Parts: sequence; structure tokens; C-alpha cells
Amino acid sequence: MTNVQVRDVPDEVLTNLKSLAASRGKSLQRYLRDLLVAEAAVIATNQILDQARANVAGLPEFEDDAVRIIQQGRDERASAIEAASDG
Repeated sequence: MTNVQVRDVPDEVLTNLKSLAASRGKSLQRYLRDLLVAEAAVIATNQILDQARANVAGLPEFEDDAVRIIQQGRDERASAIEAASDG
């Protein structure tokens, strides 16, 4: 693993981070490592979602088709009910 060093962290920020780490039963190092790992996971997830969006770009809008098909079925059923009650 690689070591990372952060310089010029304001005292108030460091105090708050230490407090947060302690409240979670972690060392400051472990707490910051967990934050970095979580942030990297979000970035990876966003990249996957961006790729998925790119992959489906240009595909037909199935949601619109589904709504249209359902409405068509309802219209046909209403017509059949109306025809049966007229007869």
C-alpha cells in the first residue's frame, strides 16, 4: 500500500476529524482511510453508471412504449365493455 500525507490541515478541522474518529471507535488514520475508500467507491460507481447511460443512449424508449401499450389495452377494453352494454 501507498502512504498519503496531507499538509496544511487547519487545526479546527483536525480536531473535528479526531473527534469523529474517536466517536466511531477508530484511530484518525483508520477513519481517514475509510473515508478515502468510501469516496473511491462512489467515484467507481459513478463511472459505472455513466458507462451504463452511454450504453443505452440511442436505444428505444421502452417506458414510453409500455405506457402506450397499456393505454391501448385500456382503450380496447373500454370499447369492448361499451359495445357489450350497447348490445
